[in-house]
Amino acid sequence: MPFSDFTNPYQNPANIPQNYRQHINLLKLFKADGSYVRPAEDPVTMWALEILVEEYGVPLEAMELELNSDFAEGTHQGGRRYLGRVDVVVYDDRYADSVGNLDVAFIMVEAMEPSKKVGGTEGEGWVDHLF
Repeated sequence: MPFSDFTNPYQNPANIPQNYRQHINLLKLFKADGSYVRPAEDPVTMWALEILVEEYGVPLEAMELELNSDFAEGTHQGGRRYLGRVDVVVYDDRYADSVGNLDVAFIMVEAMEPSKKVGGTEGEGWVDHLF
């Protein structure tokens, strides 16, 4: 999806509805003065969250932001393992532990500002988030 004509309704943090702004799971997006922590990327994260909640009915309680993650491609016998940061994790509520904690990721979202490229190895791409 090209972003050349995209206008994010949450570019200005003042446009974020209070139910999102005050939710404990979303506090990592904002500084004490109400501005975004990462002004280029956080509006995209907020836009993705709003779609997950409003269009797909995902509860905010099933989401967590800014997690370090260990993930792999391929199989356990052959493939690559990555460590990286994930912007949004949506947990699968069918797999709660014995005390009700959600611990199985269902969806992992990497929100990137529209000017960044998805592929490639340059610093502007997704590889920038792997360590």
